Amino acid sequence: MCKTCVEMPKPFSRAVAPDLSLWRPGQIITIGFLDEVSYPARKEIIGFAAEWESVVYLHFDYQFDGRASEHTMVRIDCMPGKGSWSYVGSDCMMVHEGATMNFG
Repeated sequence: MCKTCVEMPKPFSRAVAPDLSLWRPGQIITIGFLDEVSYPARKEIIGFAAEWESVVYLHFDYQFDGRASEHTMVRIDCMPGKGSWSYVGSDCMMVHEGATMNFG
């Protein structure tokens, strides 16, 4: 079963995701970067995420302690040639090692 969110502000009008994959409104999501992600890439990703964060009713808490693979809900990597992909919503919490999002 999927849920359609219709209360999103413009320019977004709808989003679809399985119910169990949705983050709770207002939830704090910890985000870390794998060691290979450069500082300029991290800065750019955080900038884009800030725009997204303003419309999704979630809060992002970035962890910079170098232990992203152990202590964060979302783990970002930048592996060229591996495509850009992400687990959907809270599905990333079922993955205990490695990246849960890649910008390639």
